Amino acid sequence: MLRGRGSRIATLTRRHPGPADPPAGCRRCGACCTAGGPTLHLSDRDLVTGGHLRPEDLVTLRAGEIARDPRDGRLLHLPAEMIKVRGRAPGTWACRFYAPRHRSCRIYARRPLECRVLDCRRPAAAAGLFLQDLLSRRDLLAEAPAVLELVEAHDRAFPPKHLYAWAAAPGAAGRLAQAQETEARFRARAARRLGLSAEALDFVLGRPLDRLLEAAGILPGRQAPSPRPREA
Repeated sequence: MLRGRGSRIATLTRRHPGPADPPAGCRRCGACCTAGGPTLHLSDRDLVTGGHLRPEDLVTLRAGEIARDPRDGRLLHLPAEMIKVRGRAPGTWACRFYAPRHRSCRIYARRPLECRVLDCRRPAAAAGLFLQDLLSRRDLLAEAPAVLELVEAHDRAFPPKHLYAWAAAPGAAGRLAQAQETEARFRARAARRLGLSAEALDFVLGRPLDRLLEAAGILPGRQAPSPRPREA
């Protein structure tokens, strides 16, 4: 599976095989973990298929969503989807597996690649993984064609970049309200059909439209946040 740019991922994996203890000099302050959970890469696939990371632990940022590039801090429209470990609570990306009381990671022995590579004193290596060999829903759901069909239907019906454009157009409030209502019905049907919780749907379908727009700081009738998002 690791082809082309995947050779970089494979090299980093060999260099950072996942020691039993944090890197020398790590103060276990939790700053890295509370800043945000990791994005998953192809080498993390077994963590999901092996049940170490459940659908409820993950959230999908779909292609076209606005995200911040960790390399330079600028905003961009994602050229491909990213699957991330979800935050501990709504509205935060602080990793759900970080235990502040014990200043430890609850899945340290089986943590994702970005966590193994990350050293807050030398962040360039982890930042260099941005958009490299991303794990996708299609990689994980290849043997579930009915679920993939729902994923693709949802992506066609509610593409993020179109929603951002609608938000800046005249009459945005009504159009967005209708889109949010239609998408909520889609999610409800999918949840019943697949027997999934709302959290698991955030992995299968991505975030609901209202949370997607709120996360981007977009309100009806207003442009995307400044500086204007760039393409990757």
